Amino acid sequence: MQKLLFFALVFLLFNCTEDKIETKHFVKVDINAEVNQNLPQLKNVSLKPLETQDESIFATIINVEYFKGKIYVLDGFSTKSLLAFSENGQFINKTRQGKGIGEMIKPFAFYIDKKEEVILVWDEVQSTMFTYDLDLKYISQKKSEIQYPMLLEFAKMDNNKIIARTHDLISEKQQEYVFKLYTSDFGEVENTYLEDFKYFHQIGLSKSISSNKNPYLISAFDYNIYQLVDNKLKSEFYFDFGKYKLVREELEDEKNGNKHRELLEQGKRVSSLHTIQLSQNYLSFKVFYKLEPIYYLQSLNQDNLYRLNDYFENGMLPKCDIQSLVNGDTFLAFVNPDDLIAFQEKTGQKLFEGEINSNQNPFILTFSL
Repeated sequence: MQKLLFFALVFLLFNCTEDKIETKHFVKVDINAEVNQNLPQLKNVSLKPLETQDESIFATIINVEYFKGKIYVLDGFSTKSLLAFSENGQFINKTRQGKGIGEMIKPFAFYIDKKEEVILVWDEVQSTMFTYDLDLKYISQKKSEIQYPMLLEFAKMDNNKIIARTHDLISEKQQEYVFKLYTSDFGEVENTYLEDFKYFHQIGLSKSISSNKNPYLISAFDYNIYQLVDNKLKSEFYFDFGKYKLVREELEDEKNGNKHRELLEQGKRVSSLHTIQLSQNYLSFKVFYKLEPIYYLQSLNQDNLYRLNDYFENGMLPKCDIQSLVNGDTFLAFVNPDDLIAFQEKTGQKLFEGEINSNQNPFILTFSL
């Protein structure tokens, strides 16, 4: 069975402001709330298969982006390539692996420059930034003149400065994960953010930057969603999970290094926020509870917080994972083939009439609120 293995599904967080939370929106969340039967109606629900052939199949998803009718999937561990599909699921192209011109060894992060209409891909092994057109045809490459830290994610801002989440190895055990603001050529670091905690174990975080004029950021160590404005970081949202929040002491307990993991597995704690997407009227993210993902949609104009999982429970959507935005409030999600089979058998709804194979690529699901 094909599994969607999302980069960095490690369930870690840190509440750095237990006593006083300074935020624009303070949102209380009941992680054990009953299924909501009164949900906003979904619109424009569409399901299409991603083409599956030897050239187009992938397994490990680091990031997915949509732009101008194309879907880009970064598979950094299996095929070690960036793949492009049409919005209807047809395979277009993918980058090549190797050491030659235009070839990458381990692409680890990418960003779509919507102004220039090019795609920037970072190869962490070669310390090189590659540039491709929207059909993934090679344009150029530039090797770093300085020693970059590992770039886990990056995005260009309107002023051409680059905000990046980095991974610095401080010692054999101690690792630092911070956001850094670079000059447009990655030549200098102008500022650093969310660096107050040094973590001693492997840590991961999926899609921690939502790029727009003033980017939204999430840290692996707390429950805030921050906004970067004028080079300053401010909390826009704080999600209060009450007694289910992990605290610093539970992460810093070196004698019981897996204590926080056990608390998460037992359902005594909730993970940090993951995978933020900012639409016109909604902010989407997910957390992990009892090792299962729970997806939320926070209204930007009202105080409403909706669980996407309630749409699953009510038979309104198959289980899916939001990956990107198409436009406005239209979200793009991936559906595992086995989850689609289970949904159609349970509800009797035939979102897809053809044969479904467990080993094929996921299905594209788009929907609007």
